[in-house]
Amino acid sequence: MINDILVTSTSFVLSENPAWKKLGLNIDFSYVNNLEKGLLSSQNKPVVALIFLQDLVDNFSNNNNLNDISNSITFLINKRLHKNSEPLIVLISKFSFENSIRRAFDNNKMNKIYEKILKTLRKFQKIKKNLYIIELDYDFSKIGFLNCFDKRNWYLANCRLSLSGLDELINSLSKIVLRINKAPHKVLVLDCDNTLWGGIVGEDGLEGLDIGQDGLGKAFLDFQKIIKKLKHEGVILAVCSKNNISDVLRVFTKHKSMFLKKKIF
Repeated sequence: MINDILVTSTSFVLSENPAWKKLGLNIDFSYVNNLEKGLLSSQNKPVVALIFLQDLVDNFSNNNNLNDISNSITFLINKRLHKNSEPLIVLISKFSFENSIRRAFDNNKMNKIYEKILKTLRKFQKIKKNLYIIELDYDFSKIGFLNCFDKRNWYLANCRLSLSGLDELINSLSKIVLRINKAPHKVLVLDCDNTLWGGIVGEDGLEGLDIGQDGLGKAFLDFQKIIKKLKHEGVILAVCSKNNISDVLRVFTKHKSMFLKKKIF
């Protein structure tokens, strides 16, 4: 159960901003604006480590190679994992304001560092179940990188993020905190009409249902595929419907676009 965390980062993340309250009203957190000190802190509490690769590249001299940068950060994280069994949540971003021409001549240096660090962290994750990894750029891309990063904040407050970016970061983090604090749902109970398929089988008949066709039918098919993934992740599936059972079974067995089968429930 997380109710007190230590947040540390490679650069400032506006720790006094009210957006941090989204982590939960009952969660207290302290902030260390130095990644090494934060990861090696003697405080016995969960740690949130925010890593902006541009900070690491800027802080290393030009003579340092990619291994120096990736090894330094993975060493600190590994040391923290062996030192403390409390959750360690690592959020990492490789975004840079460098233009495409410079990146082309740089031979994708940022990408290489990112992939090397991530590959090592995934290896740690197989052994240490208290390590959680969030690739921030996936979440930032939803609203656009230029909306998430702010040069003005960087020069005024040593913060790479805009307020929108900070908000997106905290939203991502809060999902992991919630998952740690609350056991995952184990059962998914589904209706049939206008849930597993479009339309009402008792009125529209088998051929009148929307499943698998273009448009709305494809939406229901994609929904069924997501349900199948949940089944593989251990979620128990059930149906609760007012439909006649014979109508339901006919859809499962006779409809050519029905992705889910009766045996999955």
